[in-house]
Amino acid sequence: MNPPFSFLTYFSHHQLILQTMTGNFAETLKKNLLNASHYPDNLGRHEANRAYNQSVVEYLVNHNVQPLQTLLVGESQIKPGAMFWVETSITFQGAGKAWEQLNYHDKVPSYFSFKINFEEFDDIIVEGQLNAEHMYTTSAVDQLSRKKRKFLFGHVQEVDGKTITVRALLIGDRVVHDDTMPLYEPERAELNIHTIDEFREIKRISHKDPSLDININKTIREKEIKQYLAEIIAESDVDKDWGGEQSDLFTTHLHVDGQRLIAAFVLKGPSKFHKMQMKDLGKNGDQITRLFDEPADIFILQHCHHIASSVIKTMDAFANQINRPRKYCIINGIDTLRLFKAYHKLP
Repeated sequence: MNPPFSFLTYFSHHQLILQTMTGNFAETLKKNLLNASHYPDNLGRHEANRAYNQSVVEYLVNHNVQPLQTLLVGESQIKPGAMFWVETSITFQGAGKAWEQLNYHDKVPSYFSFKINFEEFDDIIVEGQLNAEHMYTTSAVDQLSRKKRKFLFGHVQEVDGKTITVRALLIGDRVVHDDTMPLYEPERAELNIHTIDEFREIKRISHKDPSLDININKTIREKEIKQYLAEIIAESDVDKDWGGEQSDLFTTHLHVDGQRLIAAFVLKGPSKFHKMQMKDLGKNGDQITRLFDEPADIFILQHCHHIASSVIKTMDAFANQINRPRKYCIINGIDTLRLFKAYHKLP
């Protein structure tokens, strides 16, 4: 395979990575490490790290390893042993002292710590310890200090209430290529509503239009929202709502730049007329889990009011799968009004 990215590695627990690999992955990695050992010291180390990085990427893709956020959503409980990746702001503490203790005082092991705060998931804290022996470069001291956005691949060790203790296998920056190393930027997963062909007329209605009073949405029932959207996209097959549905509207009639896409919608009317939080999407946000179980290319979340950033971050995590990236679109209360006015559903 041709991996979509590699890593600029700052921390890598090579022994655990090797233990994680199974079958052909393990055999290929061992072969690559053997070949690397034939190079001079510095080059051999570089080639060995390249082999580890490539193996991690292939493992993530082929084993469909999920973003940590997706494991925190829904009714299923995250359990020890679960593999995950996460790319977010991580707070590191004690890297400099640990490096000094290791290299100048021969203290083995020499630990420092990291922590991730997930406010969107009831203030869940993810934490762990890192051994300075596995820091890969001298620049790692700076890169793993204070608060930095990093990619972390690891597994869950322990779950104690709202504290999840994890073990990191690799921490680094995603890069496009090992040699040039520009930072890897995944293709943007979120689509603006006006980029959808069927909704492009929304651009006629400005956000500053004085008639856009969000309280108007109190008068539009959820079944009417569904009916209006179906009419706009010319979808005639509109099922009645039922408790076990994965989405409120499912269609093959949506297009982006002329390309036909399958779309699944979650629609929220005035029954919860307030800023949408994760708790408004079922138990622990499991409605998002069910939505992304649909065989769709784009997932659309509509709400009659404003939408909290925690909800948008979670939609983004579900869309940004390494082995199957997909698109999503957020339609808040003002955009709901703009859309309906643009297509003459409202006066």
